Amino acid sequence: MRKKALLILLALGLLAGCTTRAYETNMELGRNELKKQHYLEASEAFDKAYQDNDSAVAKDLRNLSAAMSKAITAYETSDYPTALTLLDKVIKYKTSEPEGEDVHKQAKKLKAEVSTAIKENEEMTLKLAEGKVLLSQKQFKEARSLFEEVAESNEPSTSKIKTEAKKLMDQTIQNKDQAGKTIDTEKSEETDKQSETKEASESTELTTEQGKEVVAEFIKMNDSSNLTIQFDREDEKGNYIFQVYEIVIDNPETKEGHTATWGWYSVNPKTKEVEDLM
Repeated sequence: MRKKALLILLALGLLAGCTTRAYETNMELGRNELKKQHYLEASEAFDKAYQDNDSAVAKDLRNLSAAMSKAITAYETSDYPTALTLLDKVIKYKTSEPEGEDVHKQAKKLKAEVSTAIKENEEMTLKLAEGKVLLSQKQFKEARSLFEEVAESNEPSTSKIKTEAKKLMDQTIQNKDQAGKTIDTEKSEETDKQSETKEASESTELTTEQGKEVVAEFIKMNDSSNLTIQFDREDEKGNYIFQVYEIVIDNPETKEGHTATWGWYSVNPKTKEVEDLM
């Protein structure tokens, strides 16, 4: 019975020794990873140490490194509110371990970077919004300039906005090209319309008979008038020349008489303008 008890004590001692060595190994590994700022690896090592020995030191360093690792991930994915919340948690976490102070310093430094990123993000978002307004107003040059400024930003914090800016640049180019095609079409249609109007105008030139009617209207000639309008010739400019005359009876019995010119008139067959030549 006594021999059996000794064997149990020996086994417990060996187990305790193994646990102590595993704890110390993982704690050392965690501290080394912290120096390299490998916070995820450090948190995993400290967690293993804490499982072997639930010491306050292992718990504190595990919690700090885990929170720091999550904060970095949130920052890199542009989840700034989450990053700030985790960094404030790290900064406020109290620990007497020297490694903890180093983590605090890194957290404060990263918090400043996050604050700068938030400001840059807001500026880029504003420029993007201004560009969208200009695009809707078809001010393509100005809109593209803003989109290029955002897309070519060297700040990693604006990666999502940069992607959107590049898409809007492509959209601006497409809209500009489409607008250009529309303008060309409108110009072509206007040219065609002018040509049709010109052709219609040319095809509706007055005939000499219609020219007589224009002259009659010009001199206010009525149906009972004894005046006669006669086409005489076409001058060098293409205008119709008309003679307006009346017949004067010299001998009522024989009805003999002569013509008396009342006036000469020029008619532009295209514009229907009448000019008194006398």
